[in-house]
Amino acid sequence: AVAQAEALGRFGAAGITAAYLWTHPRQDTPQYWGFRAFRNYDGSGSNFGQYSVKAAVSGANTKDLSVFASSDAFSKQKTMVVVNRSSSVPFTTSLSFANCGNTTSVKQWKYTGGPNGFVSQAGSTASVEVAPWTISVIRVE
Repeated sequence: AVAQAEALGRFGAAGITAAYLWTHPRQDTPQYWGFRAFRNYDGSGSNFGQYSVKAAVSGANTKDLSVFASSDAFSKQKTMVVVNRSSSVPFTTSLSFANCGNTTSVKQWKYTGGPNGFVSQAGSTASVEVAPWTISVIRVE
């Protein structure tokens, strides 16, 4: 899942507008959940936005942490996919929404492996805890 989400995120950041897979990934497999980070992460049809926007990770020891961000012209929401490629190092990162306009809500979903997929996260969304080999999706409205 982590490798698939990383590849799709890199495609978008490079301006590639479509990704093709010869067959649909089997449901509830890691590859399936890697695609779901960008398509229907909440189980209600929410998607990564239409336009890739610049996102950056800063700080020490963040070489295994990637963040991909998007905006959507119709809904005005911003979506971020945060991928931790490390097998052993968790990260806690602060989020800044200063350039996102008027923010009314921030929601987060996390994939930690297994067939349950992305699970909605409660609590503070000003910082994100990203466990090893996980994917987090953050939606700002």
